[in-house]
Amino acid sequence: MDNKFKEELELDSDDVEVDCAMIESVHPIPPTDLSKELPTKDIRYTSIESGYGSVTSYNSACDSGLIDGFEKLKLAQINETGPCDLYDKPTIVEPKVGPVLPVPVPDNENEDLLLEIFKPDKDGDSQLHMAIIQLLAPIALYFINLVPSHHWLNLPNNLLQVPLHLATITRQTVIVRKLMTAGAEIVARDYKGDTPLHIACREGFDDVAKNLLTPIQYNETEEVRYKMEQQKVPQDTQLMNYNGQSCLHLAAERCHLPILRLLLQNNADINIKDGKCGKTILHYAAETRNSVLLEFLLQHRNIIDLNATTYGGLTAVQLADGRDFSDIVSTLRRNGAIYTPLPVEENDSDEEMNE
Repeated sequence: MDNKFKEELELDSDDVEVDCAMIESVHPIPPTDLSKELPTKDIRYTSIESGYGSVTSYNSACDSGLIDGFEKLKLAQINETGPCDLYDKPTIVEPKVGPVLPVPVPDNENEDLLLEIFKPDKDGDSQLHMAIIQLLAPIALYFINLVPSHHWLNLPNNLLQVPLHLATITRQTVIVRKLMTAGAEIVARDYKGDTPLHIACREGFDDVAKNLLTPIQYNETEEVRYKMEQQKVPQDTQLMNYNGQSCLHLAAERCHLPILRLLLQNNADINIKDGKCGKTILHYAAETRNSVLLEFLLQHRNIIDLNATTYGGLTAVQLADGRDFSDIVSTLRRNGAIYTPLPVEENDSDEEMNE
């Protein structure tokens, strides 16, 4: 009986040894210093060091595939709040006194990193383009601070959109200003011939337009470590896109009065004619029966030409008269516009038939 019990114990012991060996092979013993191999979640709650404070979205960038090998950027410690809201200010996790430049990267590594960041995808978008499109502001700011020359900020995608176009379209004023002060070209044209200011005026983004029209101050370029070309800010507001429209025409077309006011304060010509038909924004108001726009323009009677003609020789009064907008005609005439009836076109064929 005792011998049998001993055999059973030995058999159980062998089974245990086999099981332990199997477990060991699947789960090797971790190294003694676990802190180096298994960082805790808290290590990712600090900030991206850009000059604009911090916030962001490590998870969103990695999950979306936007940043390949994101750890290379030395940004492992980031707040996981998700992408910045379009209008909200970034949540600062660890406020810092004064601007902080990005963590320096060795020259050889920096070159490889830049080539990776600015490598275009099938749409011609670099990772800077994509960071702006996906509203990943801190990542975009880091990329901007990383470039060794302003030329890197003017690389277009397949639609000829540079990062400044995309920052304008997504209404990210901080990115717009950062790009400007880093040397991004403010008069770059996309495939429609629109500059960023054209886009802001069309969409009614008066905050973005104000940034684009505000001259760059010396203290805004203190972080820049390379020589930049001088730009005229504000830009020439007479520039037209490929549809023959100036910024003033685009703002008037959608009746963005704050934009119109801002443009006029920056010496835009209220009587500028478009490149297609020679229409002024007064013509736009008259032919669309836009009484709000008309009232705004008539507040500038000292500079507006009420009798300006299109390339076809038509005044705003005549355009309104031809559409039977009698109220617009009356308003214009009451404010000094000269009324000349539209010429009546004779039908030669009808005359011949009557004879």
